[in-house]
Amino acid sequence: MLENPELLREMVARSGAHGTNEESEESVEHLCAKCDNYSKEWGPVADDIWAHQKHYRKSYENYAKENIESAEKLEFSDVKESKKENRGA
Repeated sequence: MLENPELLREMVARSGAHGTNEESEESVEHLCAKCDNYSKEWGPVADDIWAHQKHYRKSYENYAKENIESAEKLEFSDVKESKKENRGA
């Protein structure tokens, strides 16, 4: 929320969320307005830091889809035999 108050505004608008603190009710606009200036000032700094760092983390790959496609290529008996081996039968 601190760096991206506009995202909280959007989530609240889309979901229809509302506050539940009856003692100290605060609208999403009032809450997010407290973060707007910080977000505007921090954005360029964060972008610069990100641009000058090496990123070693691999992107997400959906291995489950590959496994399903591979299994579909096998004969039914091969799949049945493979399941037996995995169970130690």
